Amino acid sequence: MRVFFDSSAFAKRYVREKGSEEVFAFCSRASEAVMSALAKPELVAALWRSRRRGRLREHDFRLVREELRLDLADATMIHIDDPIIARAVECVEEHPLQAADAVHVASALHAGCDLFVTADRQQCAAARALGLKTELVG
Repeated sequence: MRVFFDSSAFAKRYVREKGSEEVFAFCSRASEAVMSALAKPELVAALWRSRRRGRLREHDFRLVREELRLDLADATMIHIDDPIIARAVECVEEHPLQAADAVHVASALHAGCDLFVTADRQQCAAARALGLKTELVG
């Protein structure tokens, strides 16, 4: 099963919180993890935020950062090109989405994934309305 992970969901692999176990389960069932290229800076930023706020100690931060690097290297990344941007614009015109959330939805639509996993309710509703099978975690 090709599973598209939004950054809000995939971050739960590295910072344990509500929904983390669900994300681990989806990862184990996925034959392919798919993400927008936007996920990389978003996930790295989330880790740094957790480090700065004291949720991750330095040693744990280094381990998690390396785990993220390896996971991203194994994932299929959807590059943000003109067709993705055009579809993201359509998404924000049709649904109340933030620009980054629309890029993730547009990327998932482009990739033709079997499942879209997110921790964002509004994004989940928009993705579902646009024809994606969705799972809300957390």
